[in-house]
Amino acid sequence: MNNQNDSTPEEFFDRYTTRANLPGYLDFEELFATPPHNEIWLIPNVIAKGRMTQIHGPAKSGKSMALLSMAACIATGTQFAGMKSTQAKVLYLDYENNPQSDIRRRLEKMGYHAGQLQQNLLILSFPDIPCLDTNDGGAHLAAIVEMHEIDLVIIDTVSRTISGEENSNDTWSRFYNYTGKRLKQLGTAVARIDHIGKDPSKGARGGSSKSTDVDILCAFTESKKIVTITFLDGRIKSLFTKIDLTLEDEPVLHFRQVNPPATATPEMRVIDICAELDAAGYPRAMTNSETREALSKLKIPAAKIVSEEVARRRKEPQSLTVNNELPPITWGWHLVSSSPYAKHVPQGYKTHPRKRQRPQRLQRPRPITGQ
Repeated sequence: MNNQNDSTPEEFFDRYTTRANLPGYLDFEELFATPPHNEIWLIPNVIAKGRMTQIHGPAKSGKSMALLSMAACIATGTQFAGMKSTQAKVLYLDYENNPQSDIRRRLEKMGYHAGQLQQNLLILSFPDIPCLDTNDGGAHLAAIVEMHEIDLVIIDTVSRTISGEENSNDTWSRFYNYTGKRLKQLGTAVARIDHIGKDPSKGARGGSSKSTDVDILCAFTESKKIVTITFLDGRIKSLFTKIDLTLEDEPVLHFRQVNPPATATPEMRVIDICAELDAAGYPRAMTNSETREALSKLKIPAAKIVSEEVARRRKEPQSLTVNNELPPITWGWHLVSSSPYAKHVPQGYKTHPRKRQRPQRLQRPRPITGQ
């Protein structure tokens, strides 16, 4: 005999009579009528719009410093390590760092002041909200994100936000069901900072299901003052395999690329070529043959498969900005200088005359053989 609180299928017959009432119903007419999706990188190769990223590495290796710098760059729309960021509203959940001795000191050394960060960067220091592997915790965070129109949530560190056993797969399944899924439904990007276990080759510590819900998996390593962020795996195409960074304090505290990637991935090549055709004034509604001809005139080598993808992507509908100008197709590989401060210095900071040399534009990476 069934318990009086148990549900039976017959109770839901009327509710689910039509397709539109089915939970999570996907209308194919609407789906195929929308433009194809192109990734929008908030920070190239690390954080993408609407995607979940896990960054794991050893303790005291500079993860928090790097993510705080990324958060400030995204909030202000400035470069991170010479790479163009996409301006967005950021929520930083900080369970690790002291507001005065860590957060304020670091942001001031980066050259920021309160007025620059107030609008788009929201930091919750040691927030008193329920654990994120519970229904209450996920509901609290989703409400904050929705009410304050947050585009990116950074969690430092994710192991501080759970009530269950870290090594249990059930804990991370609950984290996804109560928090991760809600944020994905809102279209909010998530970057989770995590620590590695005793065996670095096994990645982040915890249950094996911990990484199954993420779209971008990055490893953070440090050796001889060189920080490397390596793209390990993901549901989306990477722009390059790794970024080597060093932390410098002149003219302000910032990350600089030590060895900018010399080899482009196919996705990185497509984005780069699209940007060059836009800059040269070529119309977007070009055929494959017209695209090939334009590339020949610009002396840009590209395999047929790459040029065809360029032509396809440039034809996709683009929404107008408030200035009635078309935005770039996406943010990708637009490295002008290995240091963002070769061109940009935060307001209020006076540079030394010798710091004002015009940056040298790097040569466009050679295409991969066969691409």
